[in-house]
Formats: sequence, C-alpha cells, structure tokens
Amino acid sequence: MKKSIILTPTPDLKQSQIFYNILGFTPLGENPNLFSDGRAIIEISPNRTSRAGLKLFSKDWSIEIENLKKKSLILIKKKRLIM
Repeated sequence: MKKSIILTPTPDLKQSQIFYNILGFTPLGENPNLFSDGRAIIEISPNRTSRAGLKLFSKDWSIEIENLKKKSLILIKKKRLIM
C-alpha cells in the first residue's frame, strides 16, 4: 500500500492549525502537527528549515526507482531517495 503526506512549513503553528481546522481537517492522534480530512494527510512543520514537499511511503519502490533512473540522477542515502 502506498501512502503520502503533504508537508507544509509555517512560521506560526497555532495559526496553521486553526486554518486547517476551518478547511475541515482534524488532528490525527497525539501529534498536533498531523491533520487529515479523510482523504489527505498534511504535516505542518514549524521548523525554520522546513520546505514544502511530499513524503511518499511504500513497502517496495524498486519498479518506480528503475523507471526514475532512466529519467534522472537518483541518489539513495540512508534508505531515502533523493532526486
């Protein structure tokens, strides 16, 4: 099963939490930085060095990695894919 999380940085965590609540997202469990509307998961990061992005999860990426290698330079460091 593949899963993805949308990463969004913020200088004001509380304001972002309020914003996503207004949009219909609710916190996931104990982590105040994870929100979902049942279709998407958003991770809000107050870390100053954070950048917008995606976290993609899968048990096996071998087919996708081979296809990407044909199109781009791929680096794998500490089990993380960097393009």
